[in-house]
Amino acid sequence: MPRHTGKRLKKAIEKEANPLKVLAILRRNVPHTILEMPDSSKHTGGDRKEVILSEYLLQD
Repeated sequence: MPRHTGKRLKKAIEKEANPLKVLAILRRNVPHTILEMPDSSKHTGGDRKEVILSEYLLQD
């Protein structure tokens, strides 16, 4: 989030005591692009975890 937007939000929220009005301020001022969940198909694999499965075979 841009620094200026964050400062503006902080000032507006500090003045409000009503939680519903705080939520309205956030919804009005925070861009939707920041709140969207990332699309899983766009992952580059940078945070991908590798699981190694191994099996031990014993002969009878």
